[in-house]
Amino acid sequence: MDAGQDRRPQFHPGGSGPGRQLRRHDHHPGSGQLSHRLHGWPVDDGGDGAVAPRFQDAAGLGTGVTEEPVDSGCDLKDLTTACKQRGRTVRRPASLFATSYNSAMPTSQPPYFTVQPFPRARQVIVDANRLGKRKRTIYGLLEFDVTEPRRRMAQHKAQTGEALSFTAYLAFCLARAVADHPQVQALRDWRGRLVTFDDVDVTVVIDIELEGRRFPMSHILRAAQRRGFRDLHDEIRRVQGDAQASASRRRWPALRWFFLLPAPARDLVYAVLMASPQRVKHHTGTVGLTALGMFADMGGWGINAPTHNCSVVAGGIEPKPVARDGQVVVREILNITLGVNHDVVDGIPAARFASRFKELVEEGTW
Repeated sequence: MDAGQDRRPQFHPGGSGPGRQLRRHDHHPGSGQLSHRLHGWPVDDGGDGAVAPRFQDAAGLGTGVTEEPVDSGCDLKDLTTACKQRGRTVRRPASLFATSYNSAMPTSQPPYFTVQPFPRARQVIVDANRLGKRKRTIYGLLEFDVTEPRRRMAQHKAQTGEALSFTAYLAFCLARAVADHPQVQALRDWRGRLVTFDDVDVTVVIDIELEGRRFPMSHILRAAQRRGFRDLHDEIRRVQGDAQASASRRRWPALRWFFLLPAPARDLVYAVLMASPQRVKHHTGTVGLTALGMFADMGGWGINAPTHNCSVVAGGIEPKPVARDGQVVVREILNITLGVNHDVVDGIPAARFASRFKELVEEGTW
């Protein structure tokens, strides 16, 4: 064939049958002389005996050979094709190519997706993320050795059968560390002044059922620095057993109507709320604690968009080799993400607070 000749298939109208026969329009070197009929229908191979219809292109088996379909009365779906494979001539039904090709792009089956209404409770998370992104937060990725506190909790469970809340223990240590470094929970008022509270209200996340779904609800442990570990543990267990024991759950009927407002209107309400540190403390607490380890048994750090000026995310616990007294031992390591608002807290005070928090957690006393 001339190099400038059009090699695209040409469809000739007319004929008596519904199908078309493939005629070789180019020669494939080394194909040999073959004369055959497929399913009783004649196939004009152009004299060289090779049949390479365009089904090969659909299956990724193209040979660079073009065909010219003409009327023959045969059905392309039943046509047997031949392709060159590892020096052999292999004949395969064209339906195999069509099946593999159509399986990747189903046309007759319905689409594979479902449509569900967006849960109104999720608007709490959406708004919290939007507000948290406005803060200039700096993060520290820390590792705490929690072998001793977990040993004591395991010993207590073996003796009494009661599982102590590790989240309550972290809240207990966090509140005392913040009480020693209260500047990390300072809040700015509408005049730009810093307001530092004496009490530490720790907001923890408790998994509850809301509107037929599992939902991470925020619960505030008031004045946690003046309370014991057992008191905090009992309060968390009480809310886990009955979500109505939390003020956050009791406010939900009113919040359902609040989230019907458009986002700009809700942001206006949030701006009025955050202008008063007292209202912020009442509704959201002063520090935040999220324990991801109670939802997934794996290591790693969690990075969030905190709404608090001081926020702690407890990741997973995993055994790691560490150096102790000149020896390598395996200890249980907790991954902690500490976030502070850089507009309020500098790096050095934040480092001192982190060191104190680490010391309290690793002591394992309550």
